[in-house]
Amino acid sequence: KYPEMVDFPLKREDLTYMFDGDRIRKGESLQQLEKLGGNEELLQKLKTSYKHGIKTDEAELAKRREIFGTNAPKPLPVKGLWELIVEQFEDQILRILLVAATVSLIIGVWKEGWEKGWIEGTTIYIAVVIIVTVSAGNNYLKDKQFRELMKQRQQRSVSVMRDGKVDELSIYDLLVGDILYVGTGDMMPVDVVLLSGSNVKADESSQTGEPDQIPKVPFTPGEKTNPFLLSGSQMLDGKGIGIVVAVGEETMLGRIRSKLEQKEEEVTGLQLKLERIADMIGKVGLYAAILTFIGMAGNMFLQTYLNKGEANYWDSLTTFKNASYLLDSLIVGITIIVVAVPEGLPLAVTIALAYSVGRMKKENNLVRQLQSCETMGGANNICSDKTGTLTQNLMTVVAGYIGGVKFEKEDISKMNLGDQMKKVLFEGVCTNSTAFIVEEEGGKDKRMGSATECALLVLAKQYGFDYTQYREKEVLAIPFSSARKRMTMVVPLNDTTLRIYTKGASEIVLDRCDEQIRGVTDLKVEKLSPSDKKTIEKDIIHNFAAQAYRTVCLAYKDIDSSSFNKAKYEDAKNHDDLEKGLTMIGIVGIQDPLREDVPDAVARCHTAGITVRMVTGDNLETAKAIAKGCGILREEDLEKQYSTIEGCDFRKLVEGLEQVTDEKGNKRDKVKNMEKFREIASQLKVMARSSPDDKYVLVTGLRWDDNVIAVTGDGTNDAPALKKADVGFAMGKAGTEVAKEAADIILLDDNFSSIVTAAKWGRNIYNSIRKFLQFQLTVNVVAIFMAFVGGVALGESPLNSVQMLWVNLIMDTFASLALATEPPSDALLKVPPYGKKEAIINSCMWRNIVVQGLYQVVVLSILLFAGKRLPYLDIPELSQEKIHKLEESENFEEELYIHNTIIFHTFVFMQAFNEINARKIEEINIFKNFFNNWLFFFIEILTIIVQIALIQFGGIYVKCSPLKQEQHLACLAIGAFCIIWGLIGKVIIPDSLFAGIGVNETEMDIDEAFKSTHSRLRRPTIKKQWTSTRKNKIRAVGKMAAAQKRAQKMKQSQQFIQQILYLEIQKKK
Repeated sequence: KYPEMVDFPLKREDLTYMFDGDRIRKGESLQQLEKLGGNEELLQKLKTSYKHGIKTDEAELAKRREIFGTNAPKPLPVKGLWELIVEQFEDQILRILLVAATVSLIIGVWKEGWEKGWIEGTTIYIAVVIIVTVSAGNNYLKDKQFRELMKQRQQRSVSVMRDGKVDELSIYDLLVGDILYVGTGDMMPVDVVLLSGSNVKADESSQTGEPDQIPKVPFTPGEKTNPFLLSGSQMLDGKGIGIVVAVGEETMLGRIRSKLEQKEEEVTGLQLKLERIADMIGKVGLYAAILTFIGMAGNMFLQTYLNKGEANYWDSLTTFKNASYLLDSLIVGITIIVVAVPEGLPLAVTIALAYSVGRMKKENNLVRQLQSCETMGGANNICSDKTGTLTQNLMTVVAGYIGGVKFEKEDISKMNLGDQMKKVLFEGVCTNSTAFIVEEEGGKDKRMGSATECALLVLAKQYGFDYTQYREKEVLAIPFSSARKRMTMVVPLNDTTLRIYTKGASEIVLDRCDEQIRGVTDLKVEKLSPSDKKTIEKDIIHNFAAQAYRTVCLAYKDIDSSSFNKAKYEDAKNHDDLEKGLTMIGIVGIQDPLREDVPDAVARCHTAGITVRMVTGDNLETAKAIAKGCGILREEDLEKQYSTIEGCDFRKLVEGLEQVTDEKGNKRDKVKNMEKFREIASQLKVMARSSPDDKYVLVTGLRWDDNVIAVTGDGTNDAPALKKADVGFAMGKAGTEVAKEAADIILLDDNFSSIVTAAKWGRNIYNSIRKFLQFQLTVNVVAIFMAFVGGVALGESPLNSVQMLWVNLIMDTFASLALATEPPSDALLKVPPYGKKEAIINSCMWRNIVVQGLYQVVVLSILLFAGKRLPYLDIPELSQEKIHKLEESENFEEELYIHNTIIFHTFVFMQAFNEINARKIEEINIFKNFFNNWLFFFIEILTIIVQIALIQFGGIYVKCSPLKQEQHLACLAIGAFCIIWGLIGKVIIPDSLFAGIGVNETEMDIDEAFKSTHSRLRRPTIKKQWTSTRKNKIRAVGKMAAAQKRAQKMKQSQQFIQQILYLEIQKKK
């Protein structure tokens, strides 16, 4: 199946064979590893080294890529432009229009011959081709942009050993033979054999269906272990080092993904909300089209009866002329549907999202869930971490309390420590750590891992301790977790003694100490009484914290190696036993400077109506100092009882969570004491010493009261809160992969200011859709009204089918591009966020739609019925006899079409200038930042140029007569007056008059959207999105039902076993 490896004595299948759930369970994978010679021979055969990794020689790397493949994702099949164009013709309405155009072509040729008969039908063909080509091109560019964004979304970095140096590498660059470092919260990007590790546990439920934590133990000959880390699995606990044995499509995850070639479209809540509005517009357009056709047909029947009388009525009715007229009426009706069905609405959402996601990436927001973009616009609460988000995450040890001696900032690098003290202090720092410091070119240090640990390693380096010399001695490692707030390492001291190093949150580790070292030269130890601990807390911990220092307590203890039971202490429930009776070495104060732009960002949040809360695991005094510095905790807040609180107190007061059933029958989490919660939440600005559960409870309570919550998190245990929040932000640098998977947006720079940027872009998306919706509703109302009135009153629409198709292109594709790509302005952050239940079409928009619609309808009606009497327009008066004579002429008579040409020209100019009006819904100055969006400016100019060209050169194909310069200027002036009229409307007419107007804007269910009038009439690319989403929903419901069924069976089995055991016990009694 695979070629023999030229430079490696292995077949590719020898490696991939081991990574299969069934084979791992049956022990076949372990047998295969033994067959390959275990860890040592595997390293040799793959030409790598545990201590040095693979060589970075480009020729060798290229050889590995050639033989074993790469980890870069396989691109999904891309639809070509031609394929997308053909797909557009699956639209039912366009097909009907083309059939009608074909019939028109046949009748025209039959009646007038090829010379003139082909023109009308062929012109419709050309107009349709232009529309679908432009739309397909737009879809092609959109699809290309989203593919690039999807690739960026999956990209992340991991720690790898190459040429004896640990460095960060993109997961796409991983190769077979790489030595990979893994830790708590990581998601495995490749298949790995664990070489060494401590307390490693993985969640493989997404790969094997096993719901339990799977312990991972390095291969040992003769023992039944499981060293196989499956791609796609999550590291729940521990840390380890492994060798990459499969990448890309050869991994377990890659083989699954290769079977899922189809791209799934993502449907957002805003799209489902807009689908309801689009369905309403589509229905109105459909009814208007039917009424217009009936009106035009009725007009024909009436005119025939009046002209020919009852005697010759039937013969006069069944003529080619009347058949052609009925067909023209049908084409006009169909074209009204094409214009009315708002295909540009979902297109505008897609373009706005694609544009925003791309720009947000440049501003350090990597969007993972599209819906989060629009949701963030309504956020009124931000629960932020402290370290790295509000601060720079450039930590430095600036103070210390070592051996009972206090060292200030200027003394910390000049501590006169004895050899024994240095050994216990800095060996503990180097050993009990998972961070790395790599020297880059130019001698600059590159920090990888926990910023706190890096600060301690830098201090150790200053005193001559190289952490790399101490990393391979560990017997047991208990990693740091935000729940425990400490980490521990067990290392051998000598043949009979083990030393336990513990470090973590000062109060917590101090509480577990019974003794402390006194003096900085040797290890003199004395007892720590409760009063001593209180003194240390007051004089050292609180003092450091008040200066905004993060405090870390360092401790140790020695135990007899013969009494140490590793298997016992690998169990999490026994960790506390291991970490008690410690001896305190000292406490260090670590400074993490506040980010310079954070105070301004917090101030902007306050202006924007967003409440900022700090939720941190740090000491209360440290948290308060930082919160004051960045403006979260203001003077007026300090007087409030619950402005600052510790997690343990918060838990007691709100009494935790309970499950309740809502009005829809769904089970939801609810804070037990909501009354107390509301009292606390109304004042809360800082929560210190918080656990992930506290963060989850806070988010749950705030969401219960219909707040829109954004939450930041970096740890594995933060994942539930990130999922629970409306928008979860994970740290791109400090965050674990589990946190990133749970998040909606990843902060690439871990900076609070980037959250504010996300809020601005979210509001901009919502605002862009509102602009487009206002513009399109105005065009729809006016176009449908004119077609209907003209058809019923005069027997023909003043806008023919080709002209309306051009209008459709302007208001759908062009307008969605122009209005959905407006960049955000800071003014968006000077108004409160929109609420969850706030209508998309607000009172200001209704006012603008009514004001503009009324102006356009009145002016166009005057042009239609009294245009010939208006000065400057120079519309000729034509008698019925002359009109009949001109219609029968073999040549194109320009005089015949001047009237309707002026109406069409004026109508298009009105839309061009009203599009400028739509840029600002509420602001008076609609030209503010007008040139910031070059695309809008280009589309406006293009629309006007094409429109003038159609008038001057369209002739018989568009049924337009060339106009004089004065007529062009008159049409332009009437159109431009839309801007002045809009200004008058905003100044004089209060939007409160339209507060009572509203339409149903509830989110449409996927099944309902699939069957809606809008969906049935719209284009296939959008309808397929509903189909894909609907299938995904059905599949998800099926999986959930199956899982519930399995759980029920398991529960019944457990109950049955318990009954049997109970009966057996009763028998024995």
